Amino acid sequence: MISQTSEARADRSTADSVAARRQSVRAMLRTVMLREDNRAACGQVPTEPGRESMGSLWKSRAVPDADAGTVMVRRIDARADDPVSLARLLEPLPESDELRARLRDALFVRAWDEDAKRDYWVRSDGSLVTCFVLSGLTLKQAAAVRVRWDALRGRASITEDLLADLIARETGGPVTLAN
Repeated sequence: MISQTSEARADRSTADSVAARRQSVRAMLRTVMLREDNRAACGQVPTEPGRESMGSLWKSRAVPDADAGTVMVRRIDARADDPVSLARLLEPLPESDELRARLRDALFVRAWDEDAKRDYWVRSDGSLVTCFVLSGLTLKQAAAVRVRWDALRGRASITEDLLADLIARETGGPVTLAN
């Protein structure tokens, strides 16, 4: 009889322990669900259509109105054999006529436009031409970003995300990726 009573107590203790765990899990799930529902009220969920939140130091991908404090990276692609899109890509570049003839070969060049305060990075593999436009930087910051890229050259492929990371490290501020 004593052994049955201790077994019954052990079973009840186990059942109570399982019930307590279930209640604890339910309470945690309610807490998580409340947090998730509260995000909009806390301003953590993007409210404007067409915007997506991004981690790190970047702002949203939607293109804001350019102002003096906005650092932006914009990527423009064109096929080397498409004169219309190539003309659109080359239009803002300094000395674009001289550059046009060289785009049928593999090429990587950079040009600083003092008037617009923009740094243009142009890459061509002979068929696809990509231009990265870095705006909102000073000449000194643009030069520092170039030095950082040159240290990575050959080990990484140039992308707008990589450029944004390099710029953010250099400026310590947010970078907008523009489509």
